[in-house]
Amino acid sequence: MISAFANALEHNDEESDDYNQIRVYIGLDSGFHTPSGGQFWAVWEVDQRTSSQVIYISKTVQDVPAVLLHTYLSKSGFTRYQCFLLEHGLSEYQSVSGSLIRLPPRLEQDLNLLSSTELLLYLQHLQYSEWDEACPLLSSIRAQCEELLIDIPTYRQVKNLGNLDFISGATTDEDLVNARIKWYRHCRLPCLERQDALALFRHINLVFLNALWWRDHQSLDAITAAIAKLTSRESIDSVSDFVLFCIFCAARKAAFEEVYIEVSDRNPLFNQYTDQSAAFAELFALGSRCEAYFDIMPSDIGVLLSKKHRDYYNGEEHQPPMWIFNAPSFASAYAAAQTDIDPNQKASVMPGYRRFTFLSVFAIPALVGMCILGHLTCDFTNVTRHIAAVHYRPRIIFKRIHVLRRAKVCDTSVDDFTTTFWSHRNVDIDWWHILPHLNGFFCREYVRSNSTNWRPSLHGCC
Repeated sequence: MISAFANALEHNDEESDDYNQIRVYIGLDSGFHTPSGGQFWAVWEVDQRTSSQVIYISKTVQDVPAVLLHTYLSKSGFTRYQCFLLEHGLSEYQSVSGSLIRLPPRLEQDLNLLSSTELLLYLQHLQYSEWDEACPLLSSIRAQCEELLIDIPTYRQVKNLGNLDFISGATTDEDLVNARIKWYRHCRLPCLERQDALALFRHINLVFLNALWWRDHQSLDAITAAIAKLTSRESIDSVSDFVLFCIFCAARKAAFEEVYIEVSDRNPLFNQYTDQSAAFAELFALGSRCEAYFDIMPSDIGVLLSKKHRDYYNGEEHQPPMWIFNAPSFASAYAAAQTDIDPNQKASVMPGYRRFTFLSVFAIPALVGMCILGHLTCDFTNVTRHIAAVHYRPRIIFKRIHVLRRAKVCDTSVDDFTTTFWSHRNVDIDWWHILPHLNGFFCREYVRSNSTNWRPSLHGCC
């Protein structure tokens, strides 16, 4: 069956409509997820037009032949356990030694997607279920799960200790070396003694810093050649790993000091946000290679820079420099160019006519406006008094309205109506408030009389 599957893949022809053909397509990984968040690597279907078998695989698969074999066997009716066994056998066949020390890459990829809770549940399922302990596949899966739960978190802690803690000064070189030696022994690897390892660490740090400070290119080239030779091996022993660890710790420590000097020159006073330090480090020192240089996130480098800045300037003897009055910026290695300032410039004296022009534009119009406003305020005093009289004497207003209603305006002339109405006038009435109540009786038009009050001129009935 496997040979038939291989022959079908080898003699695939897109123009042919043969039933035994198998077509394989690669798709985006976003389409290989279930609604609940589950991940799968391949699906298959039968083309209705050509009756050929079509297999779709995700582009993020690490081992494409193993996925194709697993999908074809699953389509043929094999159980998942049998598919995994044959996939494990294919990886053993492809290996150089003929035996696998670790799981195949695709199975490791599956286990790496699981959370710690899911790994614990899977180990409990293996512990309390019947399974063949001699099976190499299940034994390798169990060992890989234990490594993910125990060894990987320990390695991440050691890595964090050598990156963030050592660069920030939160841990000493002795604690760092002891943690590294402890991790080697936990992995059952041969290692140096603690004192010898600490002496080697300090010696490499001193030699590397001196080569940088004195620009000893010959020593730096020798260190670079040694690193290339050690990393070109197929497998690295624990001693070589410790030597590389010492070199990279010294390099990261020196590089961080250079980044801090560059950022503090560009930005003498940091604010309370660590993102500002990270942005300056990305703009003027690191670019987008923070993880390649320091193996940490860009936000972490901002935290380290801000912490170093605050730790230094929090001391009484290291207060920030005072700002010089009228200075364009704080003093730093990158001071302002001040190209737009003329050192021989003299203060100019403003002519008298220009000062008078400013006075005529702003002061004189304001004075005229205040005078007009004061005059209008005096004129509006009587109007305000009449309005107050209307609001406090409503009975008089309604009495005048009653007189108008009894006057039979439609049967009398305008003059008689005016004479009749003004004969009953004994108070000053604000017509602006009375006339809206007389709507439906007469039209109004205001004329200016000789007196100081406003009086209506009645022209007929409505």
